[in-house]
Amino acid sequence: MEPNVFVAEVYRRMALRTAMRNATQVSTAPTAKRIAQVAAEYRAVLPPDKESAILDIGYGDGWFMAACRDLGYTNISGADFGVDDKPYLKDWGVKIYRIEKDIGKFLRDRREGR
Repeated sequence: MEPNVFVAEVYRRMALRTAMRNATQVSTAPTAKRIAQVAAEYRAVLPPDKESAILDIGYGDGWFMAACRDLGYTNISGADFGVDDKPYLKDWGVKIYRIEKDIGKFLRDRREGR
């Protein structure tokens, strides 16, 4: 199977799963304890430049983005299928993108500044 077709199918299935989960589950912001735990785990592997671009694809409840914020990073973006049910993300000052079906198109658009 051609790699792009495989990846597109994986993301298509993820979108379906996310839609089903979002219909039955309310998303809540990550706890301060979880954010601190993640920040401690990732501190050593994140870039030293706090203005480095960070893109969290499939961010779920957003704990990784929250940890990056707490560590002082300023150029944080998240992309996921179900973004409408996470109103707390607007308060974080991160850029949020909705992935439709084609992850390849999404990445090309971001690379080209669209």
